[in-house]
Amino acid sequence: MKAAPLQSSLLAVPHGFFTRDFQSADVAAFFGVERLVLLDQVHGAEVLTVSAPFEGRPKADGMVTDIAGLALCLVTADCAPMLFLDPVARVCGAAHAGWRGAKGGIVEHVVVAMEALGAQRNRLRAAIGPCIGPSSYEVQEDFRESFDASAHVFFRPAQASGYLLFDLPAFLMAQCKGFAAVEWSGADTYQDGARFFSYRRGCKQGIKETGRMISGILLR
Repeated sequence: MKAAPLQSSLLAVPHGFFTRDFQSADVAAFFGVERLVLLDQVHGAEVLTVSAPFEGRPKADGMVTDIAGLALCLVTADCAPMLFLDPVARVCGAAHAGWRGAKGGIVEHVVVAMEALGAQRNRLRAAIGPCIGPSSYEVQEDFRESFDASAHVFFRPAQASGYLLFDLPAFLMAQCKGFAAVEWSGADTYQDGARFFSYRRGCKQGIKETGRMISGILLR
């Protein structure tokens, strides 16, 4: 039996952060659609406004829509899936936020695209799904130095390894300033191999091909 997808009480529309057991067909059945709206994710910060299912997968890392019946979906395995909703304007969004996209402003680009459809920042609700957690994301000093000094508060020393630990969920939540609400699921993909794929865990285990989990949101 498949584990139920993780959901957030912040998002009062159909949505889910699906475990490794779910395939595309399972997610489509959950949303009651024939096919999912997916991107060719490139670890960037481009955001598309969706009015109909794509022909193929355009290169981008975020989507927004005010059209009912479109299941905006992402695939991740350590990067953070983010789902957004303005429940008043009935505008939703989804973003694939790895460190590059987070650093490049993917959150703000989603906000701007949602505002163009009538959303307001102070009504936005955002949920961050399973991703590599703050106790698992080991990085080196040059990684921290590539960020602005204001972001250095999201790094701390790793006690045993001599590396630094990067808090990706907290870094993303800080970019949601002014939102009505934002939360992280608390699920660490690196630590929970029973439910989630992890690119970094796979690399450490010598696994070249790592699976991906799907996350998505849909307006009724």
